[in-house]
Amino acid sequence: MEKLGYSSDEFIDGLKKVYGDQSPSRTQVFEWIKRFKEGKEELKDDPRSGRPSKDTAFYRESWQRRMQKCLDMKGSYVKK
Repeated sequence: MEKLGYSSDEFIDGLKKVYGDQSPSRTQVFEWIKRFKEGKEELKDDPRSGRPSKDTAFYRESWQRRMQKCLDMKGSYVKK
């Protein structure tokens, strides 16, 4: 941005004008600026070692099945 004559604040203000509430946070923009200054050309995260992240679609579907099962029971699990 500085090479094009824009300050970081001007760049962030421009993003807010274009994207409104959908614009990235100030913190995220500064993280992107830092990454580009380090020579990175992509916005996606670098690969990390360790356990891969969970498949959120699988867990969401599993939760929905459990919730539906509870609803199907219609209170039969409640002791009177």
